[in-house]
Amino acid sequence: MYSSGQWGTGEMGAKYHLTSHLSIFGEVRIDALSFTPNKLIETSVINNGVNITGTFSNNSLETDYVKSLPANSNSNNTQPYQELTTPLPASSWGFNIDVVYNFASWSK
Repeated sequence: MYSSGQWGTGEMGAKYHLTSHLSIFGEVRIDALSFTPNKLIETSVINNGVNITGTFSNNSLETDYVKSLPANSNSNNTQPYQELTTPLPASSWGFNIDVVYNFASWSK
C-alpha cells in the first residue's frame, strides 16, 4: 500500500526528588498520526489454501484512491479500480511512571 500522512507528537513529564539518591518520574505521551492511502495492490488472493489470484481482473487487484470520482470511473476492467480516499487514524497515547536511583547524589 502506498500512502502519505500527517503526524504530530507531544509529551510532558515531571520528576520529583524523594531523597538525595531516589526520585520518581512521570510522563504522558500522545502520538497523533493519520495516513491517507494512494494505491493498493493485492499480490495474491488465497481461498482455502488455493491461490486464486489469476481469476481476478486488474480492476479487482489494484485500487487507486482519489479525491474525486468522475462518472463511469470504474467501467474499464483493464484500469485499476478507483475509490475515494479517506484519512485513516493510527494514533496512540501512553504514560510512564519510573523510580530512578542515582548512585552519585545530586545537590539541591
